[in-house]
Amino acid sequence: MRKIEDFNRQEAAIAQQAKRLVAEAERITKDAAALRTATTAYNSKSTSVDQKAGSYNSRTVSLNARISAHNSKPHTFQMPAQAAAANAYAAEASSLRAEQARLRTTKSSLQNEQNQLRKQGARLRSKKSLLATASSAHDAKVRTFRGKEKQLQSLGRQLLQQMAQTIQSLNDSPPDPAAMMNQGGDAAGPPQYLDQSQTEEAGLADSVSRQPQVSALNAYAKQTGATVDMRPGTAYLSPSAVSALPAAQAARLGSPVSTYDGLARKPNGHYRALRVQRSGASGSPQRAAFDQAIARGGQAQANISGTRIIIDEVTSVPAVRTPSGPAGRTPAPAAPPRPGPDADSDNKRRCDSEPKSSRFRYQPLDGEGRAQGASALLCPRDLKPPLAGRDTGSVDVYGYPDAARNTPRSGMSNIFDRTHIVGDKVSGDWINENLFTGFKRMNRSGMRRCEIKMERQLAAGKWVQYTGKVNYSHATGYADGVTMSAYTKDGVLFDSVVVQNITDWQTTC
Repeated sequence: MRKIEDFNRQEAAIAQQAKRLVAEAERITKDAAALRTATTAYNSKSTSVDQKAGSYNSRTVSLNARISAHNSKPHTFQMPAQAAAANAYAAEASSLRAEQARLRTTKSSLQNEQNQLRKQGARLRSKKSLLATASSAHDAKVRTFRGKEKQLQSLGRQLLQQMAQTIQSLNDSPPDPAAMMNQGGDAAGPPQYLDQSQTEEAGLADSVSRQPQVSALNAYAKQTGATVDMRPGTAYLSPSAVSALPAAQAARLGSPVSTYDGLARKPNGHYRALRVQRSGASGSPQRAAFDQAIARGGQAQANISGTRIIIDEVTSVPAVRTPSGPAGRTPAPAAPPRPGPDADSDNKRRCDSEPKSSRFRYQPLDGEGRAQGASALLCPRDLKPPLAGRDTGSVDVYGYPDAARNTPRSGMSNIFDRTHIVGDKVSGDWINENLFTGFKRMNRSGMRRCEIKMERQLAAGKWVQYTGKVNYSHATGYADGVTMSAYTKDGVLFDSVVVQNITDWQTTC
């Protein structure tokens, strides 16, 4: 317990440090923008002064030439016979002296402007130096922060492994309850552990509160032909499943324990845990991390009436509407979720009349310059032809490494992709708001499977309403993954599918 409390304190402290780093980064970004604006104004003024100096120099050269020409003219006159010539010579001299005086005034003004520019340039160089120092110091803080973050994630995974091992040990060799009572204590059991048999009466007899789950599980059983155990319960990850998680993902897990709404037995003798989607609720990062641990090949355990079972798969079951019926009669399961009655005609009209720019929406970048998410009404015409080229460009995507750091030891292909939220093949734009740094395997397995589903709908002439949200667990750094949802006029295509940003191939959708 002391270790967990210490870990929680460290986690709270590093969260506060992350907020301070974000605020500092925002200040640096603001100062850099102000410096760029001031530098642009300085450069514009400098150009203007240079043009004035050029004009002054040209006028000076011209005046000097005319003064030389004037001085070379005969300037001894016989009076009064040459009075007119003498007057003309004197008038020209007066005009040249007047122009010479104006040039001296111009020179003085020009020198003042040049002095001001030198002072302004010195101030800008000083600000630039201070900003570079602050930016370098901030980068050093971020590197230190990320080091602490990794250490904390590693410590968190160790604690999770210890928790999972403790639960495993208690389940393998439970203490004698009588002996514990004789010592004045409570009988021990796995932390947060719930024997499914203990919930049978509470779970099934309470038909009012569990009716949505039971209806959804019945619909699932009818659709798949599986025999479903309707009793809810609690599962806990094995120590090996926890140890196989990357440190960052283990940090999101929080606890090796999770709940389920029902079970379906698989041919291999293991079980598939079923979770009913709650209306209006999105999956928590902790639950997503638990599910990903199972998807990576890990296992969880649970008890059914004192018998231990193995869970090696987790499936999300769509909720169904249960309209009220006559008393004593169980309402029939509703159809799978579908868009509203007008969505099909409205979206067909939009596909016929609206350009892509009004149907694709990208969320603004966060303070670190990272993509946040996007939504799009995809129409059949958005699907690119099979041999169409992929958009490319010099988009500076947050965190995308240079070629040297993006090449695996084998020297083949690349480690990271500039990953589209709205896919390239469905005309997603090549802009920062639609791109994040994702592992190649994540982009081309987990996300690609979902994208193929949408592309097949478009190829069949159907519209697809799609949303993608990039998930970040910390204020700086790479994305943890992306949550994808899509539906067509026929209903949900996939809902809140979480694709983890990891180096493993993934099976989704």
